[in-house]
Amino acid sequence: MICQQGRLVAIDRQRALIEVLPGKACATCRAGRGCGMAIFSGWFARGPLRVALPLEPGWKRGDSIALEIPPGALLRLAWFAYGVPLLLLLAGLAAGMVVAHFTGLNQDLAAAVAGALGLAGGIVLIRRGAGREIPLAGVRR
Repeated sequence: MICQQGRLVAIDRQRALIEVLPGKACATCRAGRGCGMAIFSGWFARGPLRVALPLEPGWKRGDSIALEIPPGALLRLAWFAYGVPLLLLLAGLAAGMVVAHFTGLNQDLAAAVAGALGLAGGIVLIRRGAGREIPLAGVRR
């Protein structure tokens, strides 16, 4: 089970807005022998993640909330986030090469343009799907 700590920052009708606290570096990173992912995460940080959940009785602003996600759900979300753009990039490359073959266009240019369009389409798809609910295994105060 993957557990992440958050803080209840707002209550709106029957919804609680949880701000998920940034993750800490793993033990290997803290020892200075890690992969360096903690460094890269600082470069691309977009601010705290906010999750809206149904309000549970007794919750109040400022409460610490633990969100638990099953490992299988995280794996499915990672496949969605990385797999869809990659598959559409490859499909775009192939489609560009086929179109170039039949029309006489420059094959490399057609493949690059169609691949970029496929990648952009994949990014748009995952951004639209990003609003889906993440299957939580548990939420506790």
